Amino acid sequence: MSEQVPVLRDFLFLDMERVRSFVAQIFQGVPESASKEAGAHVTIEGGIEGQIPLLLKGKAGTDYRYFRSEDETRSLHHHVYALFEKHLAATGRLHAVDADFADGKWSQDALGDGEIVRVSGDVRIIDYRLIVDTVRELPKFVDIINRLMQAAGSAPDRGSKGKQPRQHEKLDFGGFGRKDIDAMAQFIERSFSDTVRVKVRPSEHTPQNTFAAAALRANFQDGLWAIQQTHGLDIGGSWIVVGQVNTPQGEPSEEGFAPFTTGNELEDQLEQLVFAIDAIRRATSGVKYPCISMNLISIYREC
Repeated sequence: MSEQVPVLRDFLFLDMERVRSFVAQIFQGVPESASKEAGAHVTIEGGIEGQIPLLLKGKAGTDYRYFRSEDETRSLHHHVYALFEKHLAATGRLHAVDADFADGKWSQDALGDGEIVRVSGDVRIIDYRLIVDTVRELPKFVDIINRLMQAAGSAPDRGSKGKQPRQHEKLDFGGFGRKDIDAMAQFIERSFSDTVRVKVRPSEHTPQNTFAAAALRANFQDGLWAIQQTHGLDIGGSWIVVGQVNTPQGEPSEEGFAPFTTGNELEDQLEQLVFAIDAIRRATSGVKYPCISMNLISIYREC
């Protein structure tokens, strides 16, 4: 019987630190006691059936699944991930979410907190830093346009005699000053920090049933600029997103805003202030059911 052909994955995003944590737990966290099956255990003393070159040097007995090394490559990370997802699928811990699920089974109770899902559908990647950079550059851009328009208006019209130079109305910011624009940029920057918004829509028939994640910029494999140049904001429906579900949270009650008192009046007041600021965070970057929050683990397409 021939060996099953392995799945080839073209990775767009991979949270290797989260994967490393899961893998350490799956294989009991102790290299010496981990499974010895082919492709599951590699140390400095050997490779996967002689097919993968040694990538860890100077650490005798080190297992690549648990420790980082300066010599690590993305190919090694991708292999570890393949073992991780294979184990989840074999043990029934990977919940498939597709168009049929989104159209008929979507509910607040259908997916448990912390459950790992494999979602297929339309994927959108939004980089809010791009908005910040664009907003901050707007004044310079408008100044350049105004100067070009002024130069064009004052240029002599050689085609007709006696005509007055054309007058162009200057572009402005609709009443917003430069300080307003900078404040807007700072607000966006603080709200989303160094994260990128990833949204997944399993079915176009129920667009409200979506997943949303705040993904760290550093975990994108090829850089966001290259991804946007190649795929755009909507990267299409051939990609698969794997993530960990966060149970939807309702709006806190008045009791929820009450501090967990410590006897320190100043600290209790500061805690209430933190809750007030968190309300702003929920309004700007939080999600509400039927959208479901997730911790993003990977984005890839099979080939």
